[in-house]
Amino acid sequence: MNILIVDDHKILAEGLAELIKKAKKYTIEGVLTKGLDVLPFLETHQTDMIILDLEMPDISGIVLAKEILKKYTSMKILILTMHTEPEYFEQLFNAGIMGYMNKNADKNEIWDALESIQAGNTYYSQNVITEYINYQKKPKSDKNEELRITQREKDVLKLILEGNTTLEICVKLCVTKNTVDSHRKNLLSKLGVKNTAELVKLAIEKKLV
Repeated sequence: MNILIVDDHKILAEGLAELIKKAKKYTIEGVLTKGLDVLPFLETHQTDMIILDLEMPDISGIVLAKEILKKYTSMKILILTMHTEPEYFEQLFNAGIMGYMNKNADKNEIWDALESIQAGNTYYSQNVITEYINYQKKPKSDKNEELRITQREKDVLKLILEGNTTLEICVKLCVTKNTVDSHRKNLLSKLGVKNTAELVKLAIEKKLV
């Protein structure tokens, strides 16, 4: 099975690649630190499985996973992330990912996940499943409240809805452009939308601010 690892933390990604190589039954097809490089890479490399992080500086992992599965419907995707929030898992599960694990997992669980997915089965960490089951038991109104948007992200979202530019948001919140861009990307990722227009539309529909 040829595996592509996608994670903006290069040391972590390369360490994972070395760990997987030790099994001697998987081939590391590549290690990428930018999400936008994935689709071009897949056009020229035989890849069976992607181990994908959700937090990347250039594109939401949720958006990227959906784009990959639209074009490569049989691609096996294992999400390896620090985010175990049910709303993340729900979107990706519905999109067709085959695995979802916490980065705190030990190497034995990584082996279990790879073997299960290679066999055509799914693998979801127990803590992810438990959180999702508890989430499903809650009323819809409570679920909407669990989007886990921070107060600063709400501040940025409110200013975006008011039509402020990035520079104007920087001035009003006394923060740098990189900080605003980071909050904007986090909002896109958490809400599973592709761009600011979709973000504004969803924010208005859900009355997030």
